[in-house]
Amino acid sequence: MRLPYYLLAGILAVGSVTVPGTSASAAPVDARSTAQASPAHEALHGLFKAEWDFMMAQDPLWASVLGDYRFNDRWRDLSSTARQARARHYRDTLERLRSLDRNRLDAADQLNYDLFEREVAMLVEHSALGAERMPLSHRDGIHAAHDIADFLRFETVKDYEDWIARMRAFPTYMDQTLALMQEGKAAGLMPPKAIMSRIPAQLALQLPESPEASPFYKPFTKMAAGIPAAEQERLRRQAGAAIRESVIPAYRKFEQVFTREYLPASPEKVGLSHLPGGKQLYAYYARYYTTTDMSPSRIHQLGLSEVTRIRREMEAIMAEVGFKGSLSEFFAHMKRQKQYFRADADALLMEYRALSRRIDPLL
Repeated sequence: MRLPYYLLAGILAVGSVTVPGTSASAAPVDARSTAQASPAHEALHGLFKAEWDFMMAQDPLWASVLGDYRFNDRWRDLSSTARQARARHYRDTLERLRSLDRNRLDAADQLNYDLFEREVAMLVEHSALGAERMPLSHRDGIHAAHDIADFLRFETVKDYEDWIARMRAFPTYMDQTLALMQEGKAAGLMPPKAIMSRIPAQLALQLPESPEASPFYKPFTKMAAGIPAAEQERLRRQAGAAIRESVIPAYRKFEQVFTREYLPASPEKVGLSHLPGGKQLYAYYARYYTTTDMSPSRIHQLGLSEVTRIRREMEAIMAEVGFKGSLSEFFAHMKRQKQYFRADADALLMEYRALSRRIDPLL
């Protein structure tokens, strides 16, 4: 899971951020007093707070990870209606932001504004590209939905009841995911077979012989000591029933659709460029993850030039120390020289720490 940049907006210019457990307000908190804040500042941070609350409600799993437990009994709404509403919201939010006069903000808030604008603009573009129609990968997707439990707090009865409620709501989440997969399949947007072929083995974990063997049951194997034994037994019974009646049947449906329809139709060719609109999607991801406006080809050329530069520097060191031979032979030589290795882990750690002290001021 990633932390969208605009959820960090406000952190850069202020003294602290509050991500509460059960509080209704999870937005960044401005260290400046209200009396000192300008109208432009208040308008910008009001937009930040409103967007924070919107995103927490729209992505309950991410909210849970961040420690906002208001939506712990829900999954993300993947219905067509909800996705269209989110797309409209992103466009509206971008318009609201751009209606603010950036020139009236101080330098720190101008940076916040720019980060927020970039992230929301990327969300608008992402929605238009329709990438949500590929909801599966070998690392992430509904076949690994239980992973969220590892990030959750299980301390109170409500924490466990919320997880049970989430499991009860799982069939709807599954149906929406399957509809999204079919929508992507119809549009020719599917991950390659090389990736999808890994999912059946992962899916087997979700179809145990008993609910207690399900990874969804993990929070109930060792419950919080402060919960009375009778309550623990009740919660375990309800969890087992939810897994047996909701989770496992949903995964059986997924298995049938995936193995009979989705996997056979997944493309043999690897790479987004083979998919409809794939080149645009790849360019989007390149810009998103590098936080630049560079094209994929420009990034590739930069990589090649860096490899050439680094190789020349290594060859210069070879010449400086008088080594005769190829670069690969030089590497092998380095590995055999004891003076380049530390005798124990503590000595190595001390050198790394010393190096970090020299690097930190430059960062």
